[in-house]
Amino acid sequence: MKGQKGIGNKYGDKTVSVDKAKLQKDIKSGKVKDVEIVDNKRIMAEHDAAIAKARQRYNKHPSDENQQRLENAKRDRAHSKRDQEALMKGSVPKEYVRIESPGPSTAHKAAIGGAVGASVAPKNYD
Repeated sequence: MKGQKGIGNKYGDKTVSVDKAKLQKDIKSGKVKDVEIVDNKRIMAEHDAAIAKARQRYNKHPSDENQQRLENAKRDRAHSKRDQEALMKGSVPKEYVRIESPGPSTAHKAAIGGAVGASVAPKNYD
């Protein structure tokens, strides 16, 4: 989504956020290496290809198993669309990651704020 600074998602009672704008800038400048942000548009294209493949398989060989594969591919696409999923490939340096929770101390947040490789949905934060 346009104008979004960060992306994040809830895991239990914690919210893990990544400063996407800063990370993307530093990837582009070469400051951060071996990390890639896969945006929702690209993920949706991958899902569309998976749906087309599953549909082709089902049309060629109709079976309960192939029908289930097609339904699963459609479900996966719907979830990625709903969540505006983005992916991080590689290890995201901890300075781009923020972990929020109702109770843990700052030391605890720092201890678990190392490398992150996760599927996350968009989230704005100041």
